[in-house]
Amino acid sequence: IIEHVKTLDYVDPARIGLIGMSHGGEMVLKITSEYQGVAAAVACEPASHEYLALTPDDTAFVNDETQLRNIENMQMAEVEKVRRRIDTDTAMRRINAIDTPILVMGREDDHLQGIFRTTYELLNQAGKDVEWVSFDHHIHGYIYPQRSAGGDYEVDDVQQEAIDAIVSWLDRRLKS
Repeated sequence: IIEHVKTLDYVDPARIGLIGMSHGGEMVLKITSEYQGVAAAVACEPASHEYLALTPDDTAFVNDETQLRNIENMQMAEVEKVRRRIDTDTAMRRINAIDTPILVMGREDDHLQGIFRTTYELLNQAGKDVEWVSFDHHIHGYIYPQRSAGGDYEVDDVQQEAIDAIVSWLDRRLKS
């Protein structure tokens, strides 16, 4: 898809950026580990537990209906707890392949904040071009505003600050 987008007349192929939230944030990490054709990427609230090879705690289970792992009740707010449960060698092997600048965004008081922050810390430890920012918002996916019944976007002050931070960071990274 990215290679196709680069062929479009109105796209500067040297200025492609990605933004992913939650599992999409983990996909940003997976893509940038295997593909070097993106100029910058944002991983917001990256649910990167699989990417970091994290062994889930006892609250995780496989949903019988979907056969997917449900981690919604997993309490991984502390970096120390996350670090004890990851396969650091596997995580670092994956991270070492990344050449793309990444902005990692957390969410204060999220039960997975330790995963978000550990993702940033391991990227930083590996010497990657990475920055961290975290916001205090009650909605998972706060960077994607909801529309009101009238069709207008409803953006609160924290969301606006987060969106402005993303735009500013991407603007600095995608300048030609």
